[in-house]
Amino acid sequence: MLFCEDGPDLPREITDALANNTLVMFCGAGISIGAGFPTFSGLVQDVYRELNEVPSALETVAIEGKQFDRALGLLETRVEAPRVRDAVRSVLGEPTRSDFPVHEALLRLATDQYRERSPRLVTTNFDNLFKRAANANNVKIVQDLAPALPVPKPAEWHSIVYLHGALEPPERERLVYTSADFGRAYMTEGWATRFLTTLCHYYTVLFVGYSLEDPVLRYIMDALATERATGGPVQPAYVLAHYEVRSEQKAKQDEWEAKGVKPLLYFAPGNDHRRLEETLVEWAKRWDGGLQSKSQLAVDYGLREPTTLTYEDRSQFEWALQNEVAFTEFRELGKRAPVSWFGKLFELFKQRAKDLELLGCWAASHVDEPALMRKYYELLDSPVNSPERHALKGLRLGISSALQKRNGIADSQREKWLFLLQCQPEGAVAPGPREPASFLESPFLRFKKLLSIRPCPELWPTLDGEIALSCRIRFDGGQRAFQMRRAFDELSDSQRAELAFLLTDLLREGVEYQRLVGSARAGSDWSAVVHPSIRPSNQNSDDDWGMLIDFARSSAEALDRIDAARIRGLASMWLSLESPLFDRLALHIVGSSRNWTAREKMELLR
Repeated sequence: MLFCEDGPDLPREITDALANNTLVMFCGAGISIGAGFPTFSGLVQDVYRELNEVPSALETVAIEGKQFDRALGLLETRVEAPRVRDAVRSVLGEPTRSDFPVHEALLRLATDQYRERSPRLVTTNFDNLFKRAANANNVKIVQDLAPALPVPKPAEWHSIVYLHGALEPPERERLVYTSADFGRAYMTEGWATRFLTTLCHYYTVLFVGYSLEDPVLRYIMDALATERATGGPVQPAYVLAHYEVRSEQKAKQDEWEAKGVKPLLYFAPGNDHRRLEETLVEWAKRWDGGLQSKSQLAVDYGLREPTTLTYEDRSQFEWALQNEVAFTEFRELGKRAPVSWFGKLFELFKQRAKDLELLGCWAASHVDEPALMRKYYELLDSPVNSPERHALKGLRLGISSALQKRNGIADSQREKWLFLLQCQPEGAVAPGPREPASFLESPFLRFKKLLSIRPCPELWPTLDGEIALSCRIRFDGGQRAFQMRRAFDELSDSQRAELAFLLTDLLREGVEYQRLVGSARAGSDWSAVVHPSIRPSNQNSDDDWGMLIDFARSSAEALDRIDAARIRGLASMWLSLESPLFDRLALHIVGSSRNWTAREKMELLR
C-alpha cells in the first residue's frame, strides 16, 4: 500500500499483521528529528557542546568510526558520569515544536481498533514525546521503563516500552547509551535480549527511525541474529528506511537485507523525511477509519476508471479490497464499477480463490460487455500450470453463481456465457511414456480411452463493435488427432459398431455446445458448411469435429452391416433429435442400407 509518490510501499504482510494485532512499531531516534531532537550521532555532538568538552584522541577515533556508544563511555570515564547524564537530559529537554504528527500517528497505529487498551509499541528513545502526544489527544497510556520490562506476549503486554530507559527522575541513571550500558542490557544482565527474543517470537516488527550505521540497531540486530542462529522462532522484521540518491536505492536494499530485515524504502533527498511522515499520518487515518474507511475507499475508487487513479490511489484501493466486507461493497456497485477493473483485480486476486468468487459475482454484471468476454477468453488460453489457469475455477464459480440469480440478461447472452463457463482450457497430457503398458491394450480399448471432447471458444470483433462467439470442438487431451485416426483404422467392424451410440452421445454434446453460442438450432447448423458431405469427400474439413462425424458415420455403417434392429433404433434416435447434422447422418445410413424397404425410405423423405 502506497500513500505518496516515492514513499514506502507497505506490503500486505504488514497491513495484515496490523489488522491481526500482531504488528509492533519499534521506534528509533529518527522519528524525533522533526521535533528538534538529534540522532545518536547528533546527541554525541550536542553532549560535548553542552559540557564544553573537546573529544580526546580515543574519543575522536570512536566518533569517526561511528561508535557513538563507545565515545560516550570514554567521555563518562574522563569526566564525571552524572555530568554526562545531565547533559543528555538537557539536550533532550524541550522539543522545538508543539505538535508531534509522527508520534501521534504511531500511537494510533499501535492502538487496537477497539481503543480499549494502551497503545503497544517499543522505543529506544529517551524523550517523552509519546507521552506528550498521548496527553494532547487524550490517549491513556501505560509506560514500562528499562530494566523493568514486561513479557511481550499477546495476551499480557499493552504498554509503551522504553527499551533503553527514559528521562524520568527515578530512572535517569538507567539510561542505555554507552557501550557498558549496552553490554549490561544485552549481555551480562540480558534483559533487553530476553525482551527482544520473546517479542520477535510473537510479533512482526516494523522498525521506524533507524539508519544503517545506528549503533542501537547493531545491538538489536545482533540479538535477533543470535536467536535465529540457535534455531529460535523469529517472525519477519521490516524497516522503514530511506535513500538520498536514486542510484543508491539497490545498494541500500542489499545492505538492509544483509542485516536480516526487509527494507521498505522511501526517497529522502537532502535528508528530507516528509514522505515517511506523510505515510505514517495517512496510514493512521486509514487505520482509525477501520472497516468504514476501507469500504469507502472501495466505493469511491471503484466507481472511477483505473486509468484516472494514481499509482498510490490504486495501491490503497487494492489494500481496501483485501477486506471481504469492503470487497462486497465493491461487488454491490455492479455495472457502476467499470469493467476495466476486471483484468487488474484478477491479477491481484488470482491466487485467492475466495476473492476470485467475489470478483466473478461482480463480473457477472458486465456479461453483456465485449471486454469481459474477451478477457475471459484470454484466460482460457493462458499457459498450462500458470496462476491464471488455476484461478479460473474460482472465477468460474462466481460468474456462474451470479448468472443463475441475475435477471434481465438476454437468453442468447446467458447461453454464450454458460458455454464459456463449461469450456476447459487446453493442457491435458496425451498418453505417452508415462503409460508403459498402453501398447498391451486392444485397439478398441485404446480408442475408447481417447474418446472425449471439449469445446473451444473462438472470438472475433463484429462491424458494430460487438463480440461474435463461436465454438470449435476438439478432442480432449491436446493434439492427438493422428492417434484417433490410427486407433479407429485398427478397429474391426464389430468394434466400430459397438461405438456407434457412444459417438452419437459425443456428437450430441458437441451440438449442444454449438447451440449455446447460436451456431446450431433446430432448423440449421454449421455442419453443412464445414462438412458438406456425409460421405468421405475432399470438401470436408479435416478438423476434430469433422473427424468425429466421420467416425460416427463409419460406426453406423458397421452397425448396419451387423445388426439390423440396432441400426434402425440408432437412425430413429438421430431423426428424433431435430438436428440438421443428425438428419443428414440418418438419411445417409437409411439411403445406403438394405435394412429399410424402398417404401420406408420414401416415407422418411416426406
